[in-house]
Amino acid sequence: MTLKNCLLLFSLFLISCSEQQARKPITVSNSSSLISTSTILKKINSIEELKIINYIKKILFMTIFVLQMVFGIVT
Repeated sequence: MTLKNCLLLFSLFLISCSEQQARKPITVSNSSSLISTSTILKKINSIEELKIINYIKKILFMTIFVLQMVFGIVT
């Protein structure tokens, strides 16, 4: 490397590492948007829980039905 290239790299290093600057947030978050987001997420969670419970009930019903067919049990 030539002396000019070394000086250029050294000067770029000094300029780029002078100070760290914090990034500015893209949007300002306020408490009302956080509350509405948490409310929406709770609703989504409850809907998903109901779907899981219904799926488990469906599997249990199908299992009982298959066992009744295999063993000839009539209820």
